[in-house]
Amino acid sequence: MKKWLPFTLTFSAALAAAAGLYFWKGREIAALNDAAKPSAVGRGSSDKNTAPARKAGIKPSGGPEQAKLNAAMRPTRNGVRSLFERAGLIMAMDREDLEKLLTELESTGRVRSPIAGISLMAAYARLAELDPAGAMERAMTSKNGELRDIAMFATMNEWVAKDRKGAVAWFAASKDDEAKKKYLTMAAFGMGGSDPELISELSATLNDPESRKKALLDSIGALAFSDPDAALKKLDQIEDPDERAEAEARVYQGYLMRYPEKALDFAMSKPPGDKARENARQSLVQWGEQDPGAALKWLTSQNKDAQKELFDNPGNGPGWGFGKATPEQISDTARQLSDQGQKDKLYAAYANAQGMNDPKNGLNQLSSIKDPELQKSTAASLGMSAARTGKVNDMTTWLETAPPNDARDSAVAAFATGMAQKDPTAAGEWAAKITDQTIRKQTVEALKNPAAIPVPAPPIPSGRPGRNR
Repeated sequence: MKKWLPFTLTFSAALAAAAGLYFWKGREIAALNDAAKPSAVGRGSSDKNTAPARKAGIKPSGGPEQAKLNAAMRPTRNGVRSLFERAGLIMAMDREDLEKLLTELESTGRVRSPIAGISLMAAYARLAELDPAGAMERAMTSKNGELRDIAMFATMNEWVAKDRKGAVAWFAASKDDEAKKKYLTMAAFGMGGSDPELISELSATLNDPESRKKALLDSIGALAFSDPDAALKKLDQIEDPDERAEAEARVYQGYLMRYPEKALDFAMSKPPGDKARENARQSLVQWGEQDPGAALKWLTSQNKDAQKELFDNPGNGPGWGFGKATPEQISDTARQLSDQGQKDKLYAAYANAQGMNDPKNGLNQLSSIKDPELQKSTAASLGMSAARTGKVNDMTTWLETAPPNDARDSAVAAFATGMAQKDPTAAGEWAAKITDQTIRKQTVEALKNPAAIPVPAPPIPSGRPGRNR
């Protein structure tokens, strides 16, 4: 086990890199991402205690070396175990058999399956154990970018684990090509949180200033999620104010994930116009969707000016937020706010957050909003959400006790227009329930041409990180 422990670290780093880059790099790391999936190798009939590929008359896939691996592996239903057992067998190969296996794996010019990807990683990690410079030379000659990236990643990580100085020296002497930059990006996400100094060493070897900047930002961003305090100290290394601001934003996200209260305190300590401060309300909403009780408690601890700043969103209304809070938590928080306008915006934000999942609960908050215009706009938003999600029963139940006023009619009008395209008859019936003659007439006129009714973007479901609308 100890013999191939470095490969285990390489494998783990590959998974971390794939997870960290999934939404950003996409197809560029598909090979690493796919290689991490459980293998079906070794899954056979348990009562016969044999794998399908080893039954008589069935030829194992791959060439002779892969056939040897298949024969040496024990049958198992655990796909992850089979991957590691296969990797262990490869890490025990001698140089001659290893090069034969690599020739087989590289013969197609691409990674054809998850197990081929894992085998390729293990084979290059083993070759790096025997001859790291030779392994890297072989990796860099591949014409297929997918093969080259996997091979380079496995080789470099193994080399770093065994001879850090030699690996960094090779990296420094190699040319600044896309493979080198891509490895550095992967390494930043895979190891930046655990070994930020390595990323700094590797970054310093790049000649391209933009690549150096990107590598540094990537490493600080990765470190921020594992140790935001350490990442904050790394900011002192950045002299350029624009680069520092970008790095600071990444550190802020790390704080927000792990220490949201500290992140909000940090944001509100910044001067007006600072990016972190401008995004403070979004951050509060994001925290509130995960832990509404703590977020609301922090909100009430702020002074009146800070509360006003956190809720005022010129031109966009109160947005939404705190969807997982209980009505009692919202009411208790509202009582502690010093300004009626902020109370109204808290109720409106909470009501909007109920729109997709429980519009009736949101509609029941309308009476708490004292500002008539905000009350009507919130009602319309909830009515449209109820129509979009088909919550007819919610609207019917709420309407039974809702007092006849502009907020009620705004909700019904929005519900009717929201239903117009999929059920014009029902939409007309709902329009008839509007008590205000002017609002009813406007709604009926709009229903005459359902195709012309604009379809607004759906609100964000409660529970997702928030943004101001």
